[in-house]
Amino acid sequence: MLETQLIAKRGDNVESVRWMELGDADAGMTHINGRHIEGTIDLDSAQITSFFPVGQTVKGRQLPATMSQQQVYDEIYRALKEGTRKPDGGEYKYVHSPDQSTGISEITIKMSGNNVTSSLPEDGPAVKKWVPNLNEGQGGWLDER
Repeated sequence: MLETQLIAKRGDNVESVRWMELGDADAGMTHINGRHIEGTIDLDSAQITSFFPVGQTVKGRQLPATMSQQQVYDEIYRALKEGTRKPDGGEYKYVHSPDQSTGISEITIKMSGNNVTSSLPEDGPAVKKWVPNLNEGQGGWLDER
């Protein structure tokens, strides 16, 4: 079972703490698992959803299996520790390029204060994206247009 995790990030003579909480459908590990791994949370909202490639079936499609779920969690933690901090509206995010064998070329970790709200694969050959407004609002996969 997932629980609250503490991640310390060091750099520029500053040590800061980031929290990875279990959360709910809107933020934290519950959101990451449901939206970006299992595909069970809010896929038909107005936003595009990208998926970590763990071999799951989402919306009738078998997705690539280039990582295990544990490897996803490891990459999230790595992104928090080693990623580049960038502004993101009034908040900030961490951007990280994992090993090419994952099939992901960029992971984003979205933050609210010191709390992780989401993590998603942005790009890479194994990253698949569901777009709810394709096919006259029926939804579809971005690479199947």
